[in-house]
Amino acid sequence: MTTYLEKLPACRATIRVELEPDLVRTERRKIVTKFAEKARIPGFRPGKIPGGVIEKRFRKEIEEELQDQLVRLGCREGVAKEKVELIQVLKLNDVELRDDDSFTFTAELQTAPEVELPEYRGISVTVQRLEVTDHDVEHDLEHIRFNLAKTVEVKDRPAQLNDFVLVDVKTEMDGVPVGDVVPEAAHLSSIQGAWMPLGENSVAPGFGGHVVGQGIGEVREFDLLVSADYPVKELAEKTVHFSVTLLGLMARELPEWSDELASSLVGGNGGMAELRELVRKRIELRQEEERRQEMTTQILEHLDSQTTFELPASILAEETQRQVNQIVRRGQMEGASNDELMGQKEDIIRYASTQAEVSVKTSYILQQVAEKEGIKAEEGEILEFCMNQAKQAGMPLKKYLNRVKKSDMIGAIYDAIIRAKTLDLLRENASVAESDRAPHQCNLPEHQTA
Repeated sequence: MTTYLEKLPACRATIRVELEPDLVRTERRKIVTKFAEKARIPGFRPGKIPGGVIEKRFRKEIEEELQDQLVRLGCREGVAKEKVELIQVLKLNDVELRDDDSFTFTAELQTAPEVELPEYRGISVTVQRLEVTDHDVEHDLEHIRFNLAKTVEVKDRPAQLNDFVLVDVKTEMDGVPVGDVVPEAAHLSSIQGAWMPLGENSVAPGFGGHVVGQGIGEVREFDLLVSADYPVKELAEKTVHFSVTLLGLMARELPEWSDELASSLVGGNGGMAELRELVRKRIELRQEEERRQEMTTQILEHLDSQTTFELPASILAEETQRQVNQIVRRGQMEGASNDELMGQKEDIIRYASTQAEVSVKTSYILQQVAEKEGIKAEEGEILEFCMNQAKQAGMPLKKYLNRVKKSDMIGAIYDAIIRAKTLDLLRENASVAESDRAPHQCNLPEHQTA
């Protein structure tokens, strides 16, 4: 076999391959034999059909499979010879099976990038130290109490932040309904009889401050200058007139802590002491996971800054589309309309493209580290991974394994395990410095300044 490979920009290459007649005849015989073993032709016993009969009956199918096999063989050996990793064959040119049984073709290839790794052991990272204070415990206990709150109807006071309000809302721009001026914001034109939590940024940034103090049955009129980062960009930095009627009001009623309430939550008899200890352990686990994430982010940012290489266009396009699909699904789950999503199409594609570049580049860097370190996914690790996934999905292991087999998920599982083990290695070998913990940001009303 004779091969000539030329590397091109953007992780592409062209390869010219010529396979000698003896090799082509050998491959043809293998294919004919395979067809003969499976063929059923009247007058012949299975497996005893002469090769000439098989070639005559299945000539087209044999030629197609022969070409496919020879192209794969030629590309595989050609890139191995040049130490290039093949991703996919993009296009075939000048395919010819000659009278002397030699076979030639030219192929355009998408190849993996050549990554020159920097030193990846001993990367310097700075993470917050593990430290759980009594204040942290009380803070989490207050969140639990907040989640246990009941909502009660309120009639004897005006609206406050974090109440639930029942409102009618109408919006206009220069006397015209907002939806007629900006179709992407049609959902704001008229909100009838809707319950919503009253936050500072409910409906639009600054909305809540104008409703605070409003009484049931009262109508308030006010103008808001929409912020520059508002999701519907056509409304950004525009003045919108609001008319808000408060129809109803409900507030959270928080329970008081007691040993009885605490025991009902933890399922034991230790009361508040036992609950506090469980909360402390939960915070410790959360802080440990935060440290892992901080280390991972800094390590990957360092490796990204120290490496430069081209990315395969086809892989980048696939990842960009995956990111777009994910953003759209998330938007739909959060209630965004198709019109709103289409209005943000350019921003979504731009963001997805940026994220795809980071994701693909990171994948190739980690792949190179794994290969250099000889990191592999063992059979037991794959089984453990599947057991955990089956447990999370709430299905029997056997059923999950059948899904893995049918969906051809084993490759993705293998890659996920290798990625996790590679990140473990990088974190274990990092040079770690610790910093004081940053003040905790909280969205509970009484903790806004905590």
